[in-house]
Amino acid sequence: MISRAKIAAAVLGAASLLASSSALATLIYDEAVSGDFSAAPSSPTALGSLAVGTSTVFGSLVNTSPSDEDGIDVFGFVVAAGTEVSKILFSFNASSYPGGANVYLVSGPGSAGTTLGSLNTSGASVTSGDDLFTNAIFGFGGPLTAGTYTFDLRGFGSGMGLDSYSMDFVVADLNAPHTVPEPSSVLLVGLGVLGLSAARTRRRRSGAGTLAC
Repeated sequence: MISRAKIAAAVLGAASLLASSSALATLIYDEAVSGDFSAAPSSPTALGSLAVGTSTVFGSLVNTSPSDEDGIDVFGFVVAAGTEVSKILFSFNASSYPGGANVYLVSGPGSAGTTLGSLNTSGASVTSGDDLFTNAIFGFGGPLTAGTYTFDLRGFGSGMGLDSYSMDFVVADLNAPHTVPEPSSVLLVGLGVLGLSAARTRRRRSGAGTLAC
């Protein structure tokens, strides 16, 4: 018979899977569809205010030296009042560019603002999928509070660039009530199974303690 501990573990696993599948990202910009990001540090492509949840951007940084036509991507975004960016998950593929790319996060509406964090993707401790805020090389632990920010990515120089990259901005609502969500139907079924198992165990114990006439 399956133990109650195993049933509980399965129920919790199913509930966790449901929770994770509901947290879908919203694509807010894709260079392949909407065109290249700005290459002007003083005039970034404006992405507007980030909504609560996860917002994703896709791009590429193709070094076309000597012109460096797409050797720089600059885009800006706004963190609205009452929200914060708690994570920035940075994924990238630089298989054609061993020199990677330089990535700068700037506080302000352009690259001339205050640099909060920076790294080069060829660094040994930078792994695709990292949360930039937890990467020691980046040098900024977040979160991003209300304000205007700019990302400046550069692939200037021989062997520098990114075949592709994406950023997932995880935005939290600071005013959201901290309530326990209603259990899903899967969780309710699991709890029912646990209850039946407990009742069966009680009946067995009760029957074992009764003397036969």
